[in-house]
Amino acid sequence: NYSKMRTNSSLPFLSLNQIELHVSFSKHHGTFIRFSLDYSAKIDGRWREIFRIDNCHGRPHINRYYLQRRQFKISLDQDTNEAFTAGHEYIIRDFIKIRENYLKVRKRI
Repeated sequence: NYSKMRTNSSLPFLSLNQIELHVSFSKHHGTFIRFSLDYSAKIDGRWREIFRIDNCHGRPHINRYYLQRRQFKISLDQDTNEAFTAGHEYIIRDFIKIRENYLKVRKRI
């Protein structure tokens, strides 16, 4: 028996609806099968994807996005349930830091 859920919500502790966390997942007998946590922010009047944790293409991984350079992907050494829980907690706890990192101009190495 599979259950699916998708929800879009503004993070309640930030006013003016400037940040959203899109949560999507499928579960089977209480275990996550697929999930996606997409963190977006309104920057200069446009919605931009800033950070994503998912397992939609295999193993759990993080996609980090930057305003002025290409995204990069980090593979996670966690099972699907651990990655979902840790990712959700990380975004809620550090949403300001994640947004600041997105905006930073960094030199290419």
